[in-house]
Amino acid sequence: MNYKRFLFGKVQLDEKILMENNIYHNVEVEYYKIKGNNENTLNDKYEVYGIEIVKKDYLDNETKVENKYIEKVTSNEQIVDNILEKLKNNEVTPVGLEYVIKDLLI
Repeated sequence: MNYKRFLFGKVQLDEKILMENNIYHNVEVEYYKIKGNNENTLNDKYEVYGIEIVKKDYLDNETKVENKYIEKVTSNEQIVDNILEKLKNNEVTPVGLEYVIKDLLI
């Protein structure tokens, strides 16, 4: 399946929260909408949407990148946009993506 990725938004994690967790470098999180086509058993094609979160830790001499994605979340673009907005507003990182998606879709 062929997917396209679109940047939905990004946040710089709050310095105070980082320091409370003993993190003393900048951390940026990017939220992506993934769009692809899927075929059902009747050979009809329809669009499906997924989500990817990319976390970048800016250390002294390097950038550490961590990401997690879920390819098929919904076939409704408005639903995936709403989920992405919630993820961004709550600064969800890749490690929490699956748990949050399960909670939101149940």
